[in-house]
Parts: sequence; C-alpha cells; structure tokens
Amino acid sequence: MWVSLQDIPIDYWFEEAIMGITLMMGGFICMDKNTRSGKTFQTAKFCANIDISKPIKIRIFLRNKKGDHFQEIVFDIPPMICTRCNRYGHVEKDYPIKNKQKITEGNEPEPIGISTL
Repeated sequence: MWVSLQDIPIDYWFEEAIMGITLMMGGFICMDKNTRSGKTFQTAKFCANIDISKPIKIRIFLRNKKGDHFQEIVFDIPPMICTRCNRYGHVEKDYPIKNKQKITEGNEPEPIGISTL
C-alpha cells in the first residue's frame, strides 16, 4: 500500500528512519524515487506491507533528542472498510447479501467476495 508522510520533520528524512517508520506500520517494500533521491522534502512516499486484518494506524508517535512528534499517515488509496461488518475490501452499500434478503438478528450472511489489498 502506498503511504505518504506529509511534513515529516527533517530529522527523519533519511532512508533508515523512513524504513523504521514503515516497520512500525507493517513492513517496508520500496521507496518512491523522489523520496529516495531527496528531490522533495515535503512528503516522504513509500510502499508498505500493511496487515489489514489489524487496525490500520493513521498516525504514529516519533521521539528524538529534539522532542516528540505525532506523524500523520496518508494512504494514497485508502482501504475500503465496511461500517456494517468492520471488514476490509468492501463498503456498506456493497455489503454482500445473498438474494437481497432482509437482515435480522441471527441471519446475517457470511461476507463473500472480500478482497485484500
């Protein structure tokens, strides 16, 4: 999943720090070429292996000698999250219902056709 760290402090603008941040999120896959080359210092962009079966972090806590910082995490294409069943891969309006039956307590169908990112 492509992720951006906007306005990341300059103290964290080196590959090892960004890889460490990525590991807090799941795992490092690759870094955007502009981030790697230092052509831009506004947004660090990278691809992370994120386990979507766990809650997805939207910010992380960073601490160094200069102080503490909460870093917002921006997903280039946010994962679809169903507010009905709290699963990833579809949204409530696309909730898979067999034969469009009315949902009542105890007869909710198992979600089908859920894809992971």
